[in-house]
Amino acid sequence: MDSVRELVSASRVAWLRSEGSDAWAALDRADALTVPGSVDELRAMAGRARILASAERLSEALELSERCLSRAGTHCDNPDAAGPIADATVTAATCRGLLHPSDPTIQERSLRELQAVAASAKSIRAGKDDELDVAVERAVSNALGIELARAEAGTGTRGESHSEAWTAVARARSVIEMTSGAGTVLRQAVDLSFATGDWERGWDYVHQAVDREGARNERVALLAKAALLAWERGLLIPAQELGERCVQSSVGADLPWVRLYAYLGGVVAAAAGGGNVKNALNSYRLSTTIAGHRSRPHRAWEAAQVALDAGTDTDQIRSFLRSVLPAGMPSWLDHLTSAVLADADEHAPGPADLDAALELPLSPGGRARILIVRARDHRREDRKNSAVLDLHTARQLLHAWPGRITDTIERELAVIGTLTSPTPAQSRVLALMLEGWSNERIAAKLGCSPRTVAVHVSAMLAASGASSRTDLVAHELCCRITESR
Repeated sequence: MDSVRELVSASRVAWLRSEGSDAWAALDRADALTVPGSVDELRAMAGRARILASAERLSEALELSERCLSRAGTHCDNPDAAGPIADATVTAATCRGLLHPSDPTIQERSLRELQAVAASAKSIRAGKDDELDVAVERAVSNALGIELARAEAGTGTRGESHSEAWTAVARARSVIEMTSGAGTVLRQAVDLSFATGDWERGWDYVHQAVDREGARNERVALLAKAALLAWERGLLIPAQELGERCVQSSVGADLPWVRLYAYLGGVVAAAAGGGNVKNALNSYRLSTTIAGHRSRPHRAWEAAQVALDAGTDTDQIRSFLRSVLPAGMPSWLDHLTSAVLADADEHAPGPADLDAALELPLSPGGRARILIVRARDHRREDRKNSAVLDLHTARQLLHAWPGRITDTIERELAVIGTLTSPTPAQSRVLALMLEGWSNERIAAKLGCSPRTVAVHVSAMLAASGASSRTDLVAHELCCRITESR
């Protein structure tokens, strides 16, 4: 008969393999073997609390982990209890932080508790205490999540926040190397590349992790992110291969979030040339229940965005979103999708949708997409200068994210066009017009008549299609801004 320790370990392994029913069954068998007041009772409680937290049943997990810690007093000096106590501490701290994301006091307390468990990595020796090893791995990963959120919401400049976030990743990696696993640290590093718009770092991290990751849950998630990175860069063959591997790796998985990642990979594979995108969207729809889809609405939009980029009809996209989220999108996501889909239909997006979407804490890629939508709207209204400025802002956001969205920006700028190159004499006049000088003042500076200046201005207006002197100057300023890299 398996011991309680073996059964709790088996439950964790089953969960990491996305075999949820086996994980719960192992915990039930462990409970049946526990003796009240024993270390095994702590072990079974801590193991169940951990799986409850992983299943996003946070209140239950917090209550059980705190009950476990309240019973741990008599075992604090027992080396055999160190792992279960550390594991319960990690679960309690994590759940408390997740249940109160906007309370800085609780977040700080959670971070301190997780960092205290992570510090015990120094005492771990390979093969000596696998339970403590697991607790430390979770503590490092979960503390990193809090640090990344705090860095991104920091009061410093965006560049400083990004630097702090990457420093937190490096620190977490140095600690996690003392344990036998990597937790979710590498996946969080890839997520950070999306959040900071740093494609090269994301690609490097995902390739460090994806082929050596043993836990199926993590491997599926990493393969999906790798496929998305390849798709964004326009690397169609790797995108197809990674997406197909993602689906294959998920066979038998019964956790909704894992299946959603898997079939998101399937949509990428189909979009990159591996099949019918409509069928891939349908497979995504069937991958989990409505409740499962409701827990990850942003994944549905990621799948829809890939399909849209691949040329899928907007009616099919809307039908797909209604089928996976019949109760509708969350309000924040509804504004984003409404604006993007209206633009894809070549209609003006609602001003309220555009304004709300631009207020969202989007990744650089997401924000650039919305700026492109607004630039197109400006162009429809013949506000070319506003369009150019939006496209330039989007280009700056994506300075380290080459590929699909950047290519779209350049195409949009080409559609708007630039001024016909002025003659040397016109260039001298234009340079002074940019300073706000009148024709008379320009003439005095250049040693010619005001009439000659007026002729040059008229010629530039005709060549550029600008409707006025002000429009000519504004357009030239926009073009000079966009040309400065």
